Amino acid sequence: MKSKKATYETMAKALKTSPATIKRRLNGGDLTLQQLRELASALEVSFYEIIELSKYVKREPHLFTHEQEKLLASEFIVKMLFRHILTGASFAQIKSQLNISEKDLRKYARDLEKVGLAQLLPGDRFVSLIHYPVRWQPNGALHKTYSEMVLKNIFSRIENNNERAGYNKKFELILNDEAYNKFCEEIQSVYSRYLNLSEIHMETQPDLNRVVSGLLFIDRFSVWEEQNRIF
Repeated sequence: MKSKKATYETMAKALKTSPATIKRRLNGGDLTLQQLRELASALEVSFYEIIELSKYVKREPHLFTHEQEKLLASEFIVKMLFRHILTGASFAQIKSQLNISEKDLRKYARDLEKVGLAQLLPGDRFVSLIHYPVRWQPNGALHKTYSEMVLKNIFSRIENNNERAGYNKKFELILNDEAYNKFCEEIQSVYSRYLNLSEIHMETQPDLNRVVSGLLFIDRFSVWEEQNRIF
């Protein structure tokens, strides 16, 4: 708005509403995705330019507590349940996708609530009690239980390299320091841009069909060195 010299009044006129409504939307911290798109349109910028302007996610990832990790590592189905809750799945969807009984689902929900991860509200509506994104404790229970499983899954997809693997490729870059540093900056920029978009989708489109993606970047590694080491 500053760069376009837009005011609450000009924005209100473009969107056929009142300046007070525009001010409330911008300062209330609860914009819907549709409202954000409308504001972007009024400013004659694309939605993705708005995402780009945010550049870096300002919210730090939630670091699981040791108690939370102990529960998530206790049974794989508990971890999957919380993942479904975090991505906005409904009670019925979770019950069907995890193929568990309603009794067990409610029991696991109580366990998640005890450690402050999620809550089952009246009307069988799940809410996450922590924010996205999340990260594991260094060498914690989740790392010890699932890191090998995750790496095997990643490398299996890379090795198979089928159409659904998308851009899963193994390659090595030989760069000078200047080009290498530029590459790292661009990787960080792409990651930050889509992490912002991911957060918006998580918060504003709970019923969105989601595609989970990841980036594996091994720093200063060569396939021609340390042959006995496994990566």
